[in-house]
Amino acid sequence: MKNIKKQIFAAALVIMISAISSCKKEANLGGDIAFVAVYNAIPSATALNFLIDNRVVNGSTPLIFGANTAYTGVYQGTYTAQTVVANSSTALAPTQVSFEGKISRSLFLTGTATAVNYFWITDDLSVVDTERAKVRFLNMSPDAGALILELQLLGTKTTFADRSNQQYTDYISFTPGTEYTINLLDKATNTSVATTIRATFTKGKIYTIWAKGLTGSTVDAEKLSIQLSVQN
Repeated sequence: MKNIKKQIFAAALVIMISAISSCKKEANLGGDIAFVAVYNAIPSATALNFLIDNRVVNGSTPLIFGANTAYTGVYQGTYTAQTVVANSSTALAPTQVSFEGKISRSLFLTGTATAVNYFWITDDLSVVDTERAKVRFLNMSPDAGALILELQLLGTKTTFADRSNQQYTDYISFTPGTEYTINLLDKATNTSVATTIRATFTKGKIYTIWAKGLTGSTVDAEKLSIQLSVQN
């Protein structure tokens, strides 16, 4: 009889512990959701994965230089994050990251493929006027110095104030036209320092135009260039 009582007590204890564990797990999945998009701004041929608590944010597609993920939802709280070289177990720059619910951020992987750093930006994804587009400029070139961004439609220029490495402008809102010429200028010389690109902007969309790469690189894929990323 005593053995039966002991078995019943042990079984009840296991059930209670399991219930507490389950509650803790559910609590971790509660609360508001934050959003993060990850960009690879490291001038290197090395593709990378970004993990939050062992979940690969970029899924099955490693992030090559200049690539970015869509926004991923993360429950508010603190997590272990790390960058891992694609197709390997080499972990780089493990860190603790806190997410606040209802806040959207962009994370740029910077530094080198063997010494990764993190640069965070808080994003404004609100669309106040569906007839207008929003654009901001970000300088992620480590060696280019201060840069100016120009958008030109026909004879009209929209100029974004100069920004140095890891600096960015506020969003500029405008009614988009047909096709824009996008040019990157060196502040000191006022000359173009990257290949001009053409782009069409869509009403209601939000964009980040960022300078990436190195002025001194001899590798074409890693040279200073203009990258256009859609945020919504």
